[in-house]
Amino acid sequence: MAAVTLFAVSIVVFAATLYLPGDPARAALGAKADPSAVEALRREFGMDRPAVVQYASWIGGALTGDFGRSIPSGRPVWEAIGPRAINTLILTVTSLLFLIPLSFVLGIAAAIYKDRLADHLISVPTIVTVALPEFVIGTILIVLFAVYLRWLPPVSLINDSLPLSSQSSLFIFRVLAL
Repeated sequence: MAAVTLFAVSIVVFAATLYLPGDPARAALGAKADPSAVEALRREFGMDRPAVVQYASWIGGALTGDFGRSIPSGRPVWEAIGPRAINTLILTVTSLLFLIPLSFVLGIAAAIYKDRLADHLISVPTIVTVALPEFVIGTILIVLFAVYLRWLPPVSLINDSLPLSSQSSLFIFRVLAL
């Protein structure tokens, strides 16, 4: 079922970007660009082909790790998203290592104390947290821990030259918000 959902989402995202107003080739070359240069760039990036062919090429490339080239820079897209993907993976794994054990403990406690005060003290904040978007939770956490309690810094700029373990206080907001 997940594969079907991803496939459907890929079609919707592709169609949405394909039919958005504006022309990526004209945007890259500028409003006063020569029409033949715009058409040459459209041909170079395959934007002159039918939508079905463009989608097949795009999804086929994505499935093999080839995300194409950036129109403005001409460089492979993976060069732009690769370093960020590594940071995202680190954040995801760290969040899961924190949240999975916490979820088990809270779930077991709520089950043991079903329909009692402990169950409600666990269930209500959990439901509220799931219902709120991450950016709202992140803002609340920053205001609470950085502004009022002053336990953590309000920004979390990670320094690549230092080991991540020495920057744990900068990483906490991101983990908790997820």
